[in-house]
Parts: sequence; structure tokens; C-alpha cells
Amino acid sequence: MNLLSSAKVLLPLLGALLLQEEVLATSLRGKNEESAEYFPHVSEQLSEFSPPPVVGRSLASSDYTKYEGACRTASWGMGKEGVDFEVYGDKNLNECKALCSGNSSCKAIEHGNHVHCEVWMNLPENVESEKRRYGCYHKVSSDPQCHEVNRRPFFGPGDQAVTVNRDGDWKLLARPYGPFGYAAADPAPGLVRKWRIYANHWDENSGGTTNLQIKFNLNTGDVDPVFTLPRVAGEWGWRADGYSDWFQFGHGTAEETNKNHGDAYIRLNSNAPYNNHGKIHWAELVAYDCDN
Repeated sequence: MNLLSSAKVLLPLLGALLLQEEVLATSLRGKNEESAEYFPHVSEQLSEFSPPPVVGRSLASSDYTKYEGACRTASWGMGKEGVDFEVYGDKNLNECKALCSGNSSCKAIEHGNHVHCEVWMNLPENVESEKRRYGCYHKVSSDPQCHEVNRRPFFGPGDQAVTVNRDGDWKLLARPYGPFGYAAADPAPGLVRKWRIYANHWDENSGGTTNLQIKFNLNTGDVDPVFTLPRVAGEWGWRADGYSDWFQFGHGTAEETNKNHGDAYIRLNSNAPYNNHGKIHWAELVAYDCDN
């Protein structure tokens, strides 16, 4: 076979291979574009809920720690103007920070939409992360200085995921052995023991307030710890990772910590105008030692 004949045979084969490669690339590109189009909320939420060192995902400069979303109180409320915060209009981020830095009573600011500025005198302990045009900036001196000392899974990933709805009933989630005393050593001298839950979960978008809550029934003692998970507000099955609010027994001492066995329950705390749902896939109880 001469060179010309060989070329006539090989060129069609080469063309076919190139065509298959283009088809495969187009198919993969289409799948990626489709995922980005139909599930943008998931990828963004997974980024926003990355494990934080203290109370949220730290994106901060040297003087403020930024948490993505709007500032919220310990009870997930919006706060009260004149009590929790003051509103200053038409301020850029640096101007809003300056108002807080010059006020010894200021604990944080909320800034969004380029000009919205709230100066918080009471530290906002939670952040509503779906308010993506806003940032909650804690003054660094106001953040609790904590370090993680123990992380213990008590539900999943081998467990069957649990679904709850707006009826608000507590549903059995797990039966962990001594959740607050079995795995975590006592707090170091002079430090305060605080707790949070880190979970993979989702809740449906709603016209009202919606949060998954986890409660530990410890059988004895005056307090059953309740943790509120951050609102996802997505569609059915759009999961995100997130930390709950904080909890401590009394003053956070070893003597006050309830180390009994107990059951963990979950519910959807929702005032939505329709029957929305939530689901949890796994959860960890995280212990911290914090400065007073």
C-alpha cells in the first residue's frame, strides 16, 4: 500500500476519533452546565457552610470577622432597632465599620446592598445565610475565643435519613451514649465548655421562619439542650452543611455539665403557610473550650 492509499484509510479513522472526543466533551460540558443551572443553591450553600474555626466561616480582615448573611439574634430574630442595633443609611462598608470601631459598645455590623448599615450593640449570635447580599461582621474583640476539643458523630451517615414536617412534633433521631460526657474530657481550668452541632441537612423554602432543631432528652437535670440549625431554604433535597447555635450548661463548668445518657430528637420549627419539610442526613456534636 503506497502513502496516498494509507492516507485515504487513516484520515477517516482519525476524523471519527476526533468526532467522538468532541461528542464526549460536549456531553460532559452539558452535564456540568446542567448541574450549575439546576443546582446553584447547593454548590453555593456547601461553600458558605464550610467548617468555621469559631462561629462561622471566617473571611475576615484583621479587625472584623465576616459571616455571609444577615445578622440574627440568639433566637434567630431580626433584632429590634434602638435596642439591638441602630440603622445608618447610605454608608459604604468602610464607613459602617468606622461607626462601629469608634463605638466601644458596638459588637458587630450588618452591611448589604452597598449602602445598608446596621451597628449592633448586642452581639448577633446567628446569621441568616440565604440573605446573600448581606454580611454580618463581628468586631474581633467581640467573638468568643474558642478552640475545638472534641467532635463526635451521633447520627449517620450509615443511619437512615430522617424527614420531618411542619407539625412540629419531636421525632426520635438517635440514642447516643453519654452525649455530653462520654467522649469529651472536662474543660481545661479557667475555660468554659460550649457545644454546637455540625450537620448535613435541608429544609424547604417557605414564606415564614423555618429551622430544623435537635433536642437532647437527658432524662435527668433541669435543662434539655436544644440546638437550632441554620436555615437552608432550598428546594426538596437541596442539602447543605452548617453549624447550629451555641449551648452551654450553666457557667460551662465540668460540674454543671450533664453527662447522663439520653435520646436525641429532631423537629421542624416552622410557621410557613403550607406544610413544608426538612431532612437530616448526619450530625456531629462538637465541644469547645472558650475564654470567659
